[in-house]
Amino acid sequence: MHPNNHCPICGIEKIAAHMTRCPQCDADLTCFQVLQSLPEEAGIGRRGQLFLLSLTLSSVFITFTVLGLFWRLNYRLNLLETRVSNQKEAHQDLAVTLSSQLQEVVNSPRKKVNSIDSARQEERPESPKHNQKKDDHSKIMPQTPDLPEKLKFRTYCTTEKDTLWLLSRKFYGAGKYYPILMEHNPQLGVYDLDGGITIKILEDKNLVKQMYHSIIETQEQQIFYLYTVQEGDTLTAITAKFYQNDRMIDYLTELNPGTPIRPGQKIKILLE
Repeated sequence: MHPNNHCPICGIEKIAAHMTRCPQCDADLTCFQVLQSLPEEAGIGRRGQLFLLSLTLSSVFITFTVLGLFWRLNYRLNLLETRVSNQKEAHQDLAVTLSSQLQEVVNSPRKKVNSIDSARQEERPESPKHNQKKDDHSKIMPQTPDLPEKLKFRTYCTTEKDTLWLLSRKFYGAGKYYPILMEHNPQLGVYDLDGGITIKILEDKNLVKQMYHSIIETQEQQIFYLYTVQEGDTLTAITAKFYQNDRMIDYLTELNPGTPIRPGQKIKILLE
């Protein structure tokens, strides 16, 4: 130790170099000598702290980047699911149309033969009694029109976590059918679904698909909803019901030119 060593505890000076303890307070002087030899190591510790700080910031950046990528991937998957579902249903409709056209082609020769037989039978004279029986039979057996099937609904009370897309996926099997919910619950909006609202849910999923195709149009990969104007509706109110941007009212006006809207009128709404 240096001859002018002093005790940092009690402040006594000029302690002999060979002494390891303070003669006044009995403090261990060896530890202070060790601490005085550590300035360079402390610098290494500061560099380590800077390294840990940069590592922490890098971890936060990577975490937010991964979360952003996951959110974008989830959005793309939902969009892809909707397009695949639309393509699948379009193919099914095309198959049904082709099947009906093929059936008409197969039945057309039979219809021609039946029409020829009918023409030949009309050329034959019939007795008055036979005509009378035929007229009486037509009076006794009138044709009855088919009655429409009564729609069956269930009721559901919404929660704060519900959205029209999630409810449509839950009850109808796909989120894209949410316009059917709006058809039967015209008070609902796409972005203002609150909790505690009782809504009607159509139970027949096949009927849901039929109604969806009757109120949806697809043009150049854009999906339009043929919305029925309700009593008290204005373009401003309809814009707020379907969009979060108030400027969409200009696009809505261009999409539906002509006279002012009126209840019962069908207008086109671009679905986002």
